[in-house]
Formats: sequence, C-alpha cells, structure tokens
Amino acid sequence: MFGQIPAVKGAWRIPGVEPVRKAMARTDRLVEDLQPLDRPWSLWDQGYRMVDAEIEFTDRTGGTGPRVLLWQTLDIAPDYPVLQAFVVSLLHGPAAEIIAVRVTVREDLTADVLAANGMSTATH
Repeated sequence: MFGQIPAVKGAWRIPGVEPVRKAMARTDRLVEDLQPLDRPWSLWDQGYRMVDAEIEFTDRTGGTGPRVLLWQTLDIAPDYPVLQAFVVSLLHGPAAEIIAVRVTVREDLTADVLAANGMSTATH
C-alpha cells in the first residue's frame, strides 16, 4: 500500500530531510553555542515599574461631565510609552478630549511582590 522508507545507519530517512540523529546533533551544538543576551532578562531590569494612572477625559456621547478612568500597567518613566499608547487609543475610541493624566509610580510594588501575585516581568 505504502512505499517502504529506507533506513540509513539506524535513522529513518524521509526524502528531502536529514536523518533524525544528524539533526538532533546539530540542535545540541546550537544549544551549546548559545551566548547570554546583552540585554536585561526582565522588564524590571530595564527600568519598568508599576504605574497607576488617573485619566480624566470627556466622552463622545456628550455625557453629564468628564469621566475618570483608573489604569495600571508596567511602564517606564519619564516618557511612559505604554501609557502614551493607551491614551492615544482612547482618543481613537471613546474619548473626545483628554483633560488630565495623573501618574503615580508604585515603588512599593517590587518585582518580587508582583511575582508573588502571579504577574511576570520576564521578557519573552
């Protein structure tokens, strides 16, 4: 029914693919040759900290007054790129105008506290 797959010195050979043992040996060499990365392993090591933001804005529905959104994320001072991207997304969504953004860096929430509560700061 099916053609027989020829064996090569104890390893199966599939047309167009190296024998499994050779491929595994090559992979082992690649793992041995890995060098440490020249960058921090976690966001925390890169300077990111837990940030609380209070964003006051008017919405497009013309509600009764300004709305306040409380938001928390890992971000890096002083530019806060994650927070800035979120504020821009608000302007493309429900917010008509940003009135104020108040930021508090949570120095009390260390990487160990975050990890104990199930939040990883590892880069992937």
